[in-house]
Amino acid sequence: MILIRSLVYSLLLFTFNSSTVNAQACSGSLGDPIVNITFGKGSNFGAPLPAGSTSVIQYVSSQCPNDGYYSIVNSTSGCFGNSWQTVKDHTGDGNGYFMLVNASYDPSVFFVRKIDGLCPGTYYEFAAWLINVLNRDAISPNITFTIEKEDGEILMSYNTGDLLVDRSNPWKQYGFNFTTPADVSTIVLRLRNNAPGGIGNDVGLDDITFRPAGPAISVDIAGYTADTLVICPDNREVFRFNTVIDPCYISAAYQWQLSTDNGITWQNIPGETTPSFIRQPTLKAGVYLYRIAVAQTGNIGISNCRVVSRPLGITILSTPAPDLGVSTFLCKGDSLLLSPGSFDSYRWQDGSTDSTFKVLTGGNYSVTVSNACESVSAAVQVQDRVCGFFFPSAFSPNGDGKNETFTLLSSYALKYYQLRVFNRWGQQVFFTNDYQKGWDGTLNGIEAQPGTYIWKADMQVQGKNELVQRKGTVQLIR
Repeated sequence: MILIRSLVYSLLLFTFNSSTVNAQACSGSLGDPIVNITFGKGSNFGAPLPAGSTSVIQYVSSQCPNDGYYSIVNSTSGCFGNSWQTVKDHTGDGNGYFMLVNASYDPSVFFVRKIDGLCPGTYYEFAAWLINVLNRDAISPNITFTIEKEDGEILMSYNTGDLLVDRSNPWKQYGFNFTTPADVSTIVLRLRNNAPGGIGNDVGLDDITFRPAGPAISVDIAGYTADTLVICPDNREVFRFNTVIDPCYISAAYQWQLSTDNGITWQNIPGETTPSFIRQPTLKAGVYLYRIAVAQTGNIGISNCRVVSRPLGITILSTPAPDLGVSTFLCKGDSLLLSPGSFDSYRWQDGSTDSTFKVLTGGNYSVTVSNACESVSAAVQVQDRVCGFFFPSAFSPNGDGKNETFTLLSSYALKYYQLRVFNRWGQQVFFTNDYQKGWDGTLNGIEAQPGTYIWKADMQVQGKNELVQRKGTVQLIR
């Protein structure tokens, strides 16, 4: 049995100034990020950027940095008489950091990063998210991105133009593509604010990415229109994955990859180096994602040089395994909630179809659960029991196996317990916080004198907030 689940993928949107380079061919797909600067996450303020990351501005721990300073924050609000908007990390993560810059009085570079390990003669995409944090019209940030050689020679330049105030859609992504020269594998990325500081020119920077770009890659599962198939454990169908790639490389190389952790990591599938891939049946339940990596011949083994397709997925459902636990008891006046797990549907012994069942009396209880593949049943027996907190009035630790310890007698499972025993002079002779242990009538390994002892107990039942306190006397008999 196969269930089809469609996946929707979003393409990155880039905002370009009209004076920038036109979109080029062979940029229909992207590779894994070589650089992915999110500025991290946490509470309060993030750490300063590494030395050399800025030229003039300095770090300060503040939601409202003054002119010539920057901060790493997860929000800013109420700054300079509400002259700034209330701003959070562009992803909406309340703990996510972004770089908040109050520009220097003179135009200056406010972010620098060296990027190594590039492939010569390869197409790359740079992108970053920017926001004008102002709440009113004033000096607008104006940013120029440059890609340079290590000696300072500019390889590519892109200008955003003035970043205007936009309260409805404040964060915008800017970026461009470029090709590394044949002799370049290291570049320097610079972000320069061309506007002067003073009244305005305050900007946020977030999620800087630098990744390979390449030909558009179209993938599909032969015979199906969806990108993900949901199948049953006994499905033995062989699936064929097909690929169509724009003819951008002089000579293309291919490598199919697999992820079993929802796309966090990918492993090459040995020997699968052609545009199509035949997937053999897999018995183990789980989510299997597949994608194809493509690069110029000779570069396929270098992640910094290749691009990848969107993933195709095969999800194998597991056999339902409802769990009602082992046979148990129910104290009079209490209730027990049976929860077999997460499944598509439920049917209990009384015909109800909720995901849980509340037990009020003893008896036999059962449920049949189902997913898209099959149905499985489970049952449990619950016995009625009168419960309480009982302590013996006497005990005789004489080795005959009867009444050897003074201990709690109860059917309850406790999450908190303290038992103290005192002699007639008020000296504590026994203590425990384990309700399954009791006093054996000794003090420091020596038999205590027979007679009357005072005890106090504090108890709290699992699942309840009430603290129960009891006290009394017990007769130690020799």
